[in-house]
Amino acid sequence: MNVKLLTAAVLAVLTGACAANATREKAAAPAQGATRESADAFVARVNETQRAQYPETASAQWLAVTYINDDSQRLAAKSNERALAQLNTFVEESRRYEGQTLSADTARSIALLKLGTSMPAPKDPAKLAELTQIASKLEGAYGAGTYCRDQGGKRECRQLGELEDVLRDPKASYEDQLDAWAGWHTIAQPMRGDYQRFVELVNEGAREMGYADAGAMWRSGYDMDPDAFRAETDRLWDQVKPLYSDLQCYVRGRLEKKYGARGQVEGKLPAHLTGNMWQQDWGNLWPILEPYKNVGSLDITAALEKQRAEALRQARAPASRAGPAPRTRCAWSARPTWRSRAA
Repeated sequence: MNVKLLTAAVLAVLTGACAANATREKAAAPAQGATRESADAFVARVNETQRAQYPETASAQWLAVTYINDDSQRLAAKSNERALAQLNTFVEESRRYEGQTLSADTARSIALLKLGTSMPAPKDPAKLAELTQIASKLEGAYGAGTYCRDQGGKRECRQLGELEDVLRDPKASYEDQLDAWAGWHTIAQPMRGDYQRFVELVNEGAREMGYADAGAMWRSGYDMDPDAFRAETDRLWDQVKPLYSDLQCYVRGRLEKKYGARGQVEGKLPAHLTGNMWQQDWGNLWPILEPYKNVGSLDITAALEKQRAEALRQARAPASRAGPAPRTRCAWSARPTWRSRAA
């Protein structure tokens, strides 16, 4: 029975290897006649190959995050290795169309080919394999991350979801929230060395594709130069910064009201009190941020539309002899009392 199982396993591996080789040979075949393949045909071949390859990569990734162990990580790493190697080959092949007159769709498809992954891999096969192995290892470590502590004489271990529940709970104490936030972040410490190497490898891969680093490559995915994207982001931030500053001040005041002096750190919000493990938003703090208790849902859109309609009506009305039409009250003329307390 064991011999039969072993034979079946070997045949399955050999069959899969033959099929994978056949697929790669088919994908690479047109490259030998590079001068005869049009840009449109090249893009069609890339799409067909990646469409056929995606189910394998997605399945291996699903196994790796669902069943976290060395075997599933190995499968995911090898699958990613094949996919990234194929992507690098396509990027090299696409260079022969540089300077040619292409249709808008084909030119865009070739330009986006370099952005086909957020993890650009070096051309060196050994470094490519190292990158995919590190990535699978880091993802597995993150998924299996567990924080343990002694609680009431017993060993209590919790994973991310359970620790997030503590931060989301408006009744959780300051100490429990700090313990949950700090405890989760201890799982990252053993990953530091692998992550540093990961950064080195993806930056090398991005440079080989013609970018300054992986960050510049990521910023190139918005139909503008990466430096222009950075400048546009700064411009937009400057526009919303006054609103953010007011909101941050309001939140800080409410946290100080609940936690006293511990509700702020040098004017900043303590990370573990934001209701979110990564401080992405303050939505979970609504029970303590709600400005008007028991009022129900506030229809902000309707109120703003009414104010806009009134402002337009006044602007279009003819001015009287007594002077221009009266202005509506500025939004900042009646700031809430929390501003003076928290400033």
